[in-house]
Amino acid sequence: MEHLDRESWHPASAQLQQLFRDTVHDAGGTVVDVVDDGRTLWGRAVLPVMLAVRPGDRLRGGVAMRTAGTEVHIHPYTLREVCTNGAVRAHALATRIVPRVHIDPAVASSHDYSVIAVLDEVATALHSCSRPEVFEEGVAEMRDALSREADAALDALEFFRVIESLGTSRVAESVRRVLSRVLRQLAQAGGRERSAFALGNALTAAGRDAASPAVRWVLEEYGAAIFAAAVPGATPPTASIGRRRIPAHPTARATRR
Repeated sequence: MEHLDRESWHPASAQLQQLFRDTVHDAGGTVVDVVDDGRTLWGRAVLPVMLAVRPGDRLRGGVAMRTAGTEVHIHPYTLREVCTNGAVRAHALATRIVPRVHIDPAVASSHDYSVIAVLDEVATALHSCSRPEVFEEGVAEMRDALSREADAALDALEFFRVIESLGTSRVAESVRRVLSRVLRQLAQAGGRERSAFALGNALTAAGRDAASPAVRWVLEEYGAAIFAAAVPGATPPTASIGRRRIPAHPTARATRR
């Protein structure tokens, strides 16, 4: 892949991080995680809105953002309070991918208007992903996952083909190992532990404990995809690490309130 000079792609990471923090603060939310490894920025935040997926199991709505070279990805986000597992809903209709602009550092000051336009678009996307109805869609997906077999979600996602499509990078290898372990545990489980809800939470729990921010993000995307796959008729995309992308379609609960 072509090396990307992050100093030439704008808005810069520091600008995006500040916008993320300011937007979340203005919405009454809390930034729970920001990581910048020098190549990629990851951010997650929760908002005041809260609903129960089942009695005693509350979810917080939120928003997640990351840079991907020439792009900024903004997604709805949910956080289970009981275990602090987070899910990045990359399949959601509110998801936005905003292109960054390439600017020669020598003339960067003359392109402020271009950077401001991108920042405005990112801010709009953050607000869109933070809407209460978007959070309600995510809660509905998880509620449906409680009563659906994990195998049905795996089939809907063509999950085993997704695993085969993973690349050979260290991140991909780490994700593959986690997926293999979780699926072995699923095969040995019974009762409620074989639900799509349990499988999705096993993936997001593995993400929560991952040392690599890239691995964590991918597993949180996969967990959210499993929840959404439990909705009849839904076919979410694979996570960003997968080479084989499955087109996102509106979920069956897209209009549910």
